[in-house]
Amino acid sequence: MVFGKVVELERIDKDRYGRSIGWVTVNGRSLNRELLIGPLACPVGKRSAKQADLAVV
Repeated sequence: MVFGKVVELERIDKDRYGRSIGWVTVNGRSLNRELLIGPLACPVGKRSAKQADLAVV
């Protein structure tokens, strides 16, 4: 999905370990959502549906 493509990152915040959290998009599609649907990733902790799409990058 991302090989050879432009990947856009939008940092939203940092987690308690200092990692950046944000949106990752490729050609306007949410990589965060694609990984969750995959299922190649899973949300951790208590989050809203929108927050569950945020990636730790």
